[in-house]
Amino acid sequence: MQGQDNNALRRMITVFLLLPVGLAALVLFNAGPFAVNVFGHGMIVRSMLGPVLAVGAVWCVGMARPQWVWNKWAGLAALALICAHTAFYALTLPDTGPMKNAPLNEKGSFESFKDYNLIVVSLDTLRADHVGAYGYARNTTPALDRLAGESVLFENAVSSAPATLSSHATAFTGLYPGAHGAQVMTHAALPQSALTLAEILKRRGYATGGFTGGAQLSRNFGMGQGFDAYKDDTMAMAEIWPAARHWLTANRENKFFLFLHCYDIHTPYAPPAPFSRMFDPKYSGPLPDDITLDIAKKISGGDLAASDADMRHIRAQYDAGIRYTDTYIDQLYDYLKQNYLLKSTIVVVMADHGEELGERGAVGMHAHSLHTEVLHVPLIMRLPGARAAARQEARVGLVDLTPTLLDLLAVPYDMDQFQGRSFVSLLFGGKAPQSARVLLAEKEHGHTENTGRAVAVYAGPWKLITRTPAQFEAFVMKRAGALAHPVQGRALYNLEEDPQEHADQLAAHVQRTRALDALASRLTRWNRAAALSAQGAATGITPNERKKLKDLGYVK
Repeated sequence: MQGQDNNALRRMITVFLLLPVGLAALVLFNAGPFAVNVFGHGMIVRSMLGPVLAVGAVWCVGMARPQWVWNKWAGLAALALICAHTAFYALTLPDTGPMKNAPLNEKGSFESFKDYNLIVVSLDTLRADHVGAYGYARNTTPALDRLAGESVLFENAVSSAPATLSSHATAFTGLYPGAHGAQVMTHAALPQSALTLAEILKRRGYATGGFTGGAQLSRNFGMGQGFDAYKDDTMAMAEIWPAARHWLTANRENKFFLFLHCYDIHTPYAPPAPFSRMFDPKYSGPLPDDITLDIAKKISGGDLAASDADMRHIRAQYDAGIRYTDTYIDQLYDYLKQNYLLKSTIVVVMADHGEELGERGAVGMHAHSLHTEVLHVPLIMRLPGARAAARQEARVGLVDLTPTLLDLLAVPYDMDQFQGRSFVSLLFGGKAPQSARVLLAEKEHGHTENTGRAVAVYAGPWKLITRTPAQFEAFVMKRAGALAHPVQGRALYNLEEDPQEHADQLAAHVQRTRALDALASRLTRWNRAAALSAQGAATGITPNERKKLKDLGYVK
């Protein structure tokens, strides 16, 4: 009789206690897909409910039918295996200590260009894989290719942000976006506490001139810091270059730093004739030659169907904008040559970010993505003197640009003031193992984004796109991440095998994903430690600047 009462009690416990617990687990763990981790490999499931119920079912049966002794032992064995498995991965999780700014490679010999001139040209929205020197089949960049033939070309340069303000602020401060805080989404300007490349060079006696497309690079976003002259009232190179040329002529007897930037490649894709029909002259579809931002948004949002011919036309118009802008690289080069400035001037050509052209369904977009088409950018550096062209495979970031240029110009600095690291010796044939380089890219985030900022981490051949976890996900990752890891909003790529980022390897490498997630957390903490003071909103944005931002698709 006593045994029957015990059996009834067990059944009541099973029905009235364990079933509610199981239902609670269903609700809690069904927040998003998880990867069930089995010694580094796994499979993605909608939740942890499967393994939880599998173990729970065995245990429940053992409790309800005590005569089936083997069921209880099986349940205990399963629980022990889970505990051992979790402990194993907890012990093997890589170090999560603070980041430090170490040299990119062993100290190598390099030539100093003390008191030489510097020109940095930023071609907004230019993808590296649409540049001839990077292997593109179309003749989009004959002038830039000529310059590359006298320069060091970095094959694996990475932007730190897929947006103009954040990316340029990183390039000119050596700080990641999470540290300098400048972004257009929340109208956060680069703080006055930032120390920019222009400010450093101005203190060293350089004349400093910035001639930009404005909008995200307006002085009201803090980007005019350190410039004696800063033009930000036009977007097109047709007006920017004549003003810059006039400034160059007035300052060519001094040592100078010139920054040139334009939006001619950015949407809308509207190159002037004869470029407008250069690459797709036979197109007769429904799209106009000017691919407006509205057209791009409708295609990206699925409101407008685009055929293969339409997509070829869109890419052709994007390329036509590149070819048009390239003519100004030709004019700059000729000016420097005619005025005997090539022998005393370092010339850098870069892009702040790339552009989506249908790879993942979006067209004419970039700020929402962290994939290769928006983060792999051209970086070409021409040094004075007769030099053979060179190509560098080592991965570098735009965050490294300022310390590198300061080293070239023999300007002393405190390495700890930058998160970037100088790659100056790579310009002179030095080597840096890919495995030694870790880089971070960050997407802008709004005040109401509960999951924080999406980031991409590069480490060796691997790239993880991840994000700051929600509160409950952080709880799961801290306590059960060894066994199950959230995968929603995350993707892992092997860039050596899959440079275009088509094959997500997360389920096949769960433990590596965990390690890179831990690295992302360390980088985020580094950003907080390096954060500039007095971050605030941009002040006094004019109606004209607001219109520019609206035309570019950054404000409504």
